[in-house]
Amino acid sequence: MDHQAGTSRRNLLKACLAAPWQAGALEARPKVVIARDPLIQASANSVDSARLLKTLDRAMQSFYGCDSAIEAWKRVVRPGEVVGL
Repeated sequence: MDHQAGTSRRNLLKACLAAPWQAGALEARPKVVIARDPLIQASANSVDSARLLKTLDRAMQSFYGCDSAIEAWKRVVRPGEVVGL
C-alpha cells in the first residue's frame, strides 16, 4: 500500500482525536448520572419494568436538572419520535 508522505492511519487517528480539543469543543466537563435500584431485578430471569422506568426517569431528571421526568424527556425526545433503549 502506497502512503503519501506523512499520511498514515495512526496520523489520521491522532488528528481526528486532537481536533475537538483544539477547537475547544470539550471545554465543558462531562456529566454522568448513575442510577441504581437493587430491587429492579425481580428474580434471576426477570426485571421489574415499573421500577426500571422509575429509575430511568429519576436519572433523566437528575441529568437535566428538571423538576419532572416529563420535562427532562422533552429535552431529548420530541412528540411522535420513537426511542429504543
